[in-house]
Amino acid sequence: MKKLTMNLVVIVLILLCSVLNPALAIEQNRQNTIKITAKSSESFDPDTAVVVLAVQTEDKKVPTALQANNKKMNKVISALKELIKDEKDSIKTSSFSIRPIKTWDKRDKRSTITGYNVNNSIIVKTKQIDKIGKIIDVSIENGANNVNNINFVIDNNEKLYQKVLAKASKKAKGDAEAIADALGVKISGIKSVNASQGYYRPMQYDTMALGKSRESSTPIAPGNVDINANVTIEFIIE
Repeated sequence: MKKLTMNLVVIVLILLCSVLNPALAIEQNRQNTIKITAKSSESFDPDTAVVVLAVQTEDKKVPTALQANNKKMNKVISALKELIKDEKDSIKTSSFSIRPIKTWDKRDKRSTITGYNVNNSIIVKTKQIDKIGKIIDVSIENGANNVNNINFVIDNNEKLYQKVLAKASKKAKGDAEAIADALGVKISGIKSVNASQGYYRPMQYDTMALGKSRESSTPIAPGNVDINANVTIEFIIE
């Protein structure tokens, strides 16, 4: 009975200390840590090219502008399907719009609709990177009058990202161990880990430059794709 009473007294005293001095209770649960942020980056050859092409037409009447646009776009798509026949390649509609063309009348001091602009954009995705110049040429020759951008990417980059992330994590661990060793402490665990991916797409070409007439295929050099990994690790030390 006396032993039970003593145990109760001890528990009460601990609780009182926690209430009267909360800072002490927090301090007892606090862990000493080293937080490290590390980055890693590697360059890889792209395996996919993505280009956005558009046909724009204008006319005073919507039906006429739409009819002209449909005719040109059908011609562009038909020519592209003849050029890129790989089952992994694709041609999809990106956007479609019909907008009024407004002109400001100085005499009446108001804008009036003088025509309509029809824009139809498609996304061409191909594994045949060496054909991207020809894809642009064929599209322009058949009626496309706007090349919005070209991106070279790695279609399935998860494994490559994991490889780069592992390097960043090892770097963070090495840095933490060096700091711990210098301070005379040891790493006993990990409190938190945060990782993020940065993915750089290197090429974007000027629309007007691509729209100029050429005697041969547009020269497009894909370059490399950089895959970046960032990791922040909080190591527990003792």
